[in-house]
Amino acid sequence: MVRAAVVTQAGGDVEIQDSDVPEVGPGTVRGRTAAAGVCPSDLPCTHGTALPESPGGIGPASSRQRDSVWPGP
Repeated sequence: MVRAAVVTQAGGDVEIQDSDVPEVGPGTVRGRTAAAGVCPSDLPCTHGTALPESPGGIGPASSRQRDSVWPGP
């Protein structure tokens, strides 16, 4: 399980939700987020003037470390 800051509706509150950790698939890499911050591009989501894919996570400014790499070709 991981935790994510999520906005479920335009102008809605930011909620902290648990989410399953996705498995890596062909041609993908999974990163472990060490820290994330809310940046100005997130403000329209919290002010109700825009909405990421619903429900959508916010906090794209992050520090990540490679966690898993697809071992296939």
